[in-house]
Amino acid sequence: MPLPSLSPVDSATEDAVTASAEAMASCFAISDPLRGLVGFSEGYLTRIAVEEGVEGINSALSILTDAGYAESVSMAVTAVGTSRMGRLADGRIGVARTVVSLSPGGTPVPESRATVLFVFAEAANGWLLDDVVLIEPNPAGTPTA
Repeated sequence: MPLPSLSPVDSATEDAVTASAEAMASCFAISDPLRGLVGFSEGYLTRIAVEEGVEGINSALSILTDAGYAESVSMAVTAVGTSRMGRLADGRIGVARTVVSLSPGGTPVPESRATVLFVFAEAANGWLLDDVVLIEPNPAGTPTA
């Protein structure tokens, strides 16, 4: 799937989405995943549980966080490079981020490089993670988000 079109967002929206993502990630980094799940939309949690079970939730969490939480799940990944944020056609906010899998020793595996789109939906209590979509694998050296 190619990266969808991302329209610019105002600085207040960008700051709010960034703060939501950082707050959620920090919960997982300090081993407080139950509090971090508050940052997921109900629809996203339901889709993950129904479609992929616990392993799907672990995979989504390992992509969201860096190596701190990822060490405790089967698919460890870490973010590399920069991210790109914008509004999707449906009004949600997309944050494209390049990630790479980690070997059991914690070394990045270059051939596993991929672009992931984190999708946030606005809710009464802020921005919630509503989806995590693999955009495309990126061979080492390929330009990414």
